[in-house]
Amino acid sequence: RDIALQDFGDRSPLPVFPAPVAERRGVEALVAPRGSWYRTWAEKVLTPVDVLAATQNAADVLRIVMNALAEAGLVTVLPAGRTSVWALDSGRCYVTTRTAVMRCRNSPRTLVVAAQEAPLWEDVPCLEPTVQDVYGYSERERPTWAGRLYREADIRRIVSAEHTALVSREERDHLQERFASADAKPWEPNLLSATPTLELGVDIGNLSTVLMCSVPPAPVNYVQRTGRAGRRDGNALTLTIATGQPHDLYYYAEPLEMLGGGVDPPGIFLNAPAVLERQLTAFCLDCWVAGGVDENAVPRTIRPVLNNVETQNSQGFPYPFFEFIADNGDDLLARFFQAFESRSGAAHGLDEDSHQYLERFLHGQDSEASLRLRILNRLREVAKDRQSLRNDIETLSRRVRALRRGPSDEVGEANIREFSAERTGLQRLLAKINGRETFGFLTDEGLLPNYAFPQQGVTLKSVIFQQRQGDDGREEDDAKVYDYLRPAAAALGEFAPENEFYAGGRRVAIRRIDTRVSPIEKWRLCPSCAYCENIDAGDHHSACPRCGDPLWGDAGQRREMLRLTLVHAATPDRRSRIMDERDDREPMFYTRQLVADFDPASVPRAFASKDAGQPFGFEYVPSATFRQMNFGRLDEQESPTAFAGEIMPRKGFSLCRRCGGVQGADGEV
Repeated sequence: RDIALQDFGDRSPLPVFPAPVAERRGVEALVAPRGSWYRTWAEKVLTPVDVLAATQNAADVLRIVMNALAEAGLVTVLPAGRTSVWALDSGRCYVTTRTAVMRCRNSPRTLVVAAQEAPLWEDVPCLEPTVQDVYGYSERERPTWAGRLYREADIRRIVSAEHTALVSREERDHLQERFASADAKPWEPNLLSATPTLELGVDIGNLSTVLMCSVPPAPVNYVQRTGRAGRRDGNALTLTIATGQPHDLYYYAEPLEMLGGGVDPPGIFLNAPAVLERQLTAFCLDCWVAGGVDENAVPRTIRPVLNNVETQNSQGFPYPFFEFIADNGDDLLARFFQAFESRSGAAHGLDEDSHQYLERFLHGQDSEASLRLRILNRLREVAKDRQSLRNDIETLSRRVRALRRGPSDEVGEANIREFSAERTGLQRLLAKINGRETFGFLTDEGLLPNYAFPQQGVTLKSVIFQQRQGDDGREEDDAKVYDYLRPAAAALGEFAPENEFYAGGRRVAIRRIDTRVSPIEKWRLCPSCAYCENIDAGDHHSACPRCGDPLWGDAGQRREMLRLTLVHAATPDRRSRIMDERDDREPMFYTRQLVADFDPASVPRAFASKDAGQPFGFEYVPSATFRQMNFGRLDEQESPTAFAGEIMPRKGFSLCRRCGGVQGADGEV
């Protein structure tokens, strides 16, 4: 199974053995009252000869036939628990290339048999239970091109695998090793479906072909992706599919702009706040550590850090770090600004606005944009996430205890197994949160510098539960846990309620939004401009504070919303697997809107072309709030609402207020 049948799990539908009774999995009753192929076929064969034998004695006839086959040595009798099964004797099986084709006139299906046994199959009733006909010889059809290919060519099955950021680093490294191996086994991956995780710094061996599903953003990306192939001998085939997007269509019409375009060196805008915040935080952390703090001042894992935040332990990280900044802030800023000065002493890059911004960022105590509050808020969110998992584990434990106190039946036992497996998965998720490395967490959350600029994302916690057979033969609950972090803009659709998310060869449905981490809030939306406001603390305005629209106070402009932060999925192992017949993905479309809100009075300067024939202009907006919202399924044509000048259906989603469970189209949560 581990070598040749890797896709078959413990719960996969495998061939079953006929037996006198079906008292365990993998066994089919020979004479079951209904649903037994053996009994159906026996009745069809016996009916023309003896109707009484066909209707009343088919079971006895089948037993006599199976015993006769066993005496002839064609089948063997094997023990199977408290019963026995009949199985083909592998020693009596043979393989031949000399075959004959049998066909029934009333069935399009053919039966290929050994040529020397063809006379035995003539006039035998059709093996299809619903077809009343007998087999006869059929002329061989001329082999098709595909038929000749399979018979004569040296072919190899395509085995695909996923190489994306959704797969852990360890799994990606193992996949690359298997893919690049010179003596790879036939079942090892030979086709990688990859994102830019394969674009830089990865040698994947003798790769011959690269297929890009869209035109890369720039020539440098094209060169990097094309360069994955042909690294050994310089020969490769590269294909690029141009989608219907304007970017792709431009380079499709002008391919030399992509193939021969210049590769510009990377640059950076030094006054970008997102860059300066991370650099200043890392600089302060370096200075604090260099000052002689204990080597355990920053715990290796995040568990004690979260405990410190929950209990407000001022002696544990990050509070001593905050005290260091409060005591040495001015000196830290001066040294940080000095690092941006050139050797000649002239200012290099940082303007006065950046100086003022970083002063507020470092010294601010209660400001949401301050270093202290930014780190604390993110740690508090993870602490809430951890507590939410603990609550879910306790809820499942109570359900299991209640079921065990109740009457014992098949349904109750199934529920106990399902809840226990899900609880095991949540316990592993909890351990995974506690085990995250502290510096890795700060980097992944964008609080320290990284090669990318990660935005705060949305997490899917997926539990895949199953049952395995233990060493003692008893079934045991087991669960696998997966964490998927997606950028907020992508997660707004991918992790939306009822949607299905595909990753790692699995498909899971979003069934719960964690409302304890992201509580439901009341908001008002302006029908004319992009201004919106949380009114949980009070609904004080009769008109829009930004543009003065009097419809601000309309009941239709009041909506309940939440910030998507954490979603959950719990799926049986078998149902989660993506099989060939289940890979037809049906995308869901939503009513989504991206708005930019800023105060027009805050625009300090603007530019407009004086050429009336070429109207062009822009305004410099130093600060703006971008919001992207998902208002529900696009096919829901109810409750049209105006927001930011657009009237669209905004029915929203149906969630349980208590647990955040998603209400499906069938009304079930």
